[in-house]
Amino acid sequence: MEVEPSFLIHPNGEIIISGNKSDLFSLYKYKNSKLSVYDSIPNVMYPFLFKGRVAGLTDQDGNEKFRSTDSNFNSYFGSNYIRSVFSFKKGLLLIVQLIDDNDIYIVDVLKQTKRILISNVKNLHNVQYSEEYNFMVANYDNKLLCIKLNDNKQRIEISSNSEGEKMNPFIYGKEIYFSNNIDSEYYSIYRVNIEDKPGVPEQLLQSAHDVKMPKYNGESLFYIEVINSEYLLRKMDLNSGTIYKITNNGVIYNYEFYDTKDIIFTFTDFDTPKSIISYNISDNSFNNLTGNSLKLNISYKFIEQTTERSPAYLYSPPNEVKIKGVILFFHPGLHSDFSPRWDPLLSNLCNNGYVILAPNYPMSAGFGKSFYNANFSDAVTDIAKWKNFIRDYYKEHPIYYLSTSSGNILMEHTLIEDNKNILASASFFGISSSSEYNSSIPTIYFLGRNDPIVGYSDLLNKLRKEQINNDNIKIVSYDAEGHWFRKSNNLKNAMQYLANFFCQHY
Repeated sequence: MEVEPSFLIHPNGEIIISGNKSDLFSLYKYKNSKLSVYDSIPNVMYPFLFKGRVAGLTDQDGNEKFRSTDSNFNSYFGSNYIRSVFSFKKGLLLIVQLIDDNDIYIVDVLKQTKRILISNVKNLHNVQYSEEYNFMVANYDNKLLCIKLNDNKQRIEISSNSEGEKMNPFIYGKEIYFSNNIDSEYYSIYRVNIEDKPGVPEQLLQSAHDVKMPKYNGESLFYIEVINSEYLLRKMDLNSGTIYKITNNGVIYNYEFYDTKDIIFTFTDFDTPKSIISYNISDNSFNNLTGNSLKLNISYKFIEQTTERSPAYLYSPPNEVKIKGVILFFHPGLHSDFSPRWDPLLSNLCNNGYVILAPNYPMSAGFGKSFYNANFSDAVTDIAKWKNFIRDYYKEHPIYYLSTSSGNILMEHTLIEDNKNILASASFFGISSSSEYNSSIPTIYFLGRNDPIVGYSDLLNKLRKEQINNDNIKIVSYDAEGHWFRKSNNLKNAMQYLANFFCQHY
């Protein structure tokens, strides 16, 4: 089972998880060393507490128009769709962001009130709440704001981030821990006391890499260090300054203290689908609560950044498998990254004979502010250099391009610049670079009819018009999918389509 990254630690000790065993996400609970189904409601994600009860968000076949599974919660918002929910005080105090609404709402269940907490917000990243001192910290857009709820007018801007990135606030007593790169090339960790005036943050940790998601517990600072696009859990003794490595590979999405001796986190690596892991602080032991690693006979290698090219990951097929070609993969999110996560599509291609090269092209996160703020043209130039590398190093093998989501924008631009020696390309749920773009090489497009990000109807009409005079284009659409696959049979079908398509253009 692969889980959704967010989870809920219930006051009764249960860990509530949204997991997908085959076709739909459902809620599961882990307690007393046993994982079991929490309820029978299908297609539920993002668990949270409302009035002491577990609720979640559900949509229709990936359209991301979320409503709560709790009708009483929905009554506060009528027919509006929900983007995110942050729940406190056992679900008696909630912060909610709606779709197509620039206001952030606070719901007080005991007072039966809903009011606007913050106006003119584009992206709400995180909210933390101190029940002891009755204040909130909200990270939204480029701001980190402290709001004292006893006096709603008392608002303190703690910090800002010019890129509008997450600052990962954490509250301990009257102290707020957060990360920021406003004054440095890489993210550092800061602490500020809300009683300090003017409240100048104290820098606690600076590194040669991004350090994020700070949490304080027992005289120790826990945090995530990003090295070569791996998100690694660390602990620093604030008295001695000694740093301890907890994980050495893979990606941690988020983590929470379970009790005085355990940390629960969502983890993945090349061989492990997203799983919930329990880490015992006392004896440094790990326990996968929801699944197991799937060991494939595939090798992975990180290629260091040079003055000529960006850093990249390289998948190599099993030694006994003949190489069919080399795929240059454009990661989704121009300002995201390619990190060592479980990816059944790429693993399947590699296991069947394709070398996969996945650059973290300029604009990717995790390699410093300058790299992140590179120009789009820098990324286009970088891809051209990687293509030349493939052509020189794998001279006898065909080259293919593969993109997902907004990675398709970069892929199309690079094909406009130079499509020589590229035999075919594939786009999964791709955002088009331009309405004028026409594929000049064989290209297969995989689309979800309910995609909330890609305008399915407009893109489908555009591609069908191109097909009239262009036999290069193939289209595969899926009725019950949004911006990625939730149904395992659809993913398997797409993998077979893609393998056949590349084999036709050998």
